[in-house]
Amino acid sequence: MTIEVDSEGFMTGIGSETPSQYHTDPCKHPSLSAHTAMRLLRCPEDVMRTHPKLGGSRHQREYTDSMDNGNLIDALLTGAKYVPSAKQSHAALGKNGKELGSVEYETFGDLVIVDADAWQSNSAKEIRELARDQNKTPILRADFVSQYGKVPEYLARLELAGVTLEGVQTQVPIYWVEESSTGQRVQCRGLLDIVDDMECPETGEDCGVAITDLKTAADISDKGIARSIFQYNYHVQGAVYQRGYHKATDVVARVRLAFLRTSLPAARADWLGETWLQFGALLWERAVDIWAECLSTGYWPGHELRSESIVPEPYMLQDMKRQLGIEE
Repeated sequence: MTIEVDSEGFMTGIGSETPSQYHTDPCKHPSLSAHTAMRLLRCPEDVMRTHPKLGGSRHQREYTDSMDNGNLIDALLTGAKYVPSAKQSHAALGKNGKELGSVEYETFGDLVIVDADAWQSNSAKEIRELARDQNKTPILRADFVSQYGKVPEYLARLELAGVTLEGVQTQVPIYWVEESSTGQRVQCRGLLDIVDDMECPETGEDCGVAITDLKTAADISDKGIARSIFQYNYHVQGAVYQRGYHKATDVVARVRLAFLRTSLPAARADWLGETWLQFGALLWERAVDIWAECLSTGYWPGHELRSESIVPEPYMLQDMKRQLGIEE
């Protein structure tokens, strides 16, 4: 399937962009993704200041080691086999204008593998920033080697959990259009880790399309998975992917999360239930309305404009009552 572009420039369909191209937002209109939606619900101004189509600065975006590690594992599991490429050298300039100690690096797909022990030297820090300027993931050589060595076991564990990466589509960009409650059209996009035609284990017949999203988690028990879904809004992401894929292809897909535990490799895959998906869809619809309003008015509220009273969460109340010896 190819992309269809209507008279107003709105895109619908499945694209062919690489992840780094996708993250630049290749749409004519500023687009809304699941990740952007959850940040939008917290603070619209933060989104405006970082979105590539709204003049946002890459330097204000959030980056963490866990995010880089997750991107690394995604790339290794869903990308091409690693083949060493020619190394390049980069040296930062000191205050006196002279070159500091250089650092070598190589590019592998959307990864930039840096030959440094840590991100301490100015040259290493600078190449990390340059990589992010290109929407690529910087990774230290030792971290790359460690995770690459675990790929065969990761794949075997995923296979045991019912997830195969053979004969599937990976890193699939999709584009579709939503309509806000006021009738305003909103461009949306998503990047799907794995899209596959599932076979029913009982009959061996085609059970339809499955969208599988790869995640990492330290705790993959039932409670640990539920906490991860809630904490990182994976239910919103799942609802958005299911909805977007339907609008882009007219096909209803099932959504599952495949969790990898990287410390002691293990895996499990779980279908997102209707309760998760329903609440995820409601949060998405709310984000679509906020996005449409902010785009039309040019007004992106910040944290400073909030005036609500901060109330304790239910578990906080329970803990305070326990400390006071108050019986329920």
